[in-house]
Amino acid sequence: MNIEISNDKSVGEVQKEFRAAFPFLKIEFFKKNGAGLRNHMQTIPDKTTIGMIRSAQNADTVDIDPARRVEEVEDDFFKKLGVMVRIFRKAGNMWIETTLTDSWSLRRQNHEGEQMS
Repeated sequence: MNIEISNDKSVGEVQKEFRAAFPFLKIEFFKKNGAGLRNHMQTIPDKTTIGMIRSAQNADTVDIDPARRVEEVEDDFFKKLGVMVRIFRKAGNMWIETTLTDSWSLRRQNHEGEQMS
């Protein structure tokens, strides 16, 4: 399964497509502030177009096959578009970053989110 990426597509549209495929996961887009450390990242608003934030033109699709690992998908967005993303999993009424479980597949992350909700 692929998400089509175009310069006029909004961050919110990409998020909506991702969420349709994985209802217990969400994808957030970030830009670095200051030193560029993880705690210095700012969320990009959902109305922002991909063309406004992309720094690479290496692809027009990102593969979000359920068998792919979270770290692969996050890396693809960076390598293909030059955009930093992080995937979060639903945990009750909260969203938790999947940093410690980035080696899990999207399918497994989504299943865990479903079990925790």
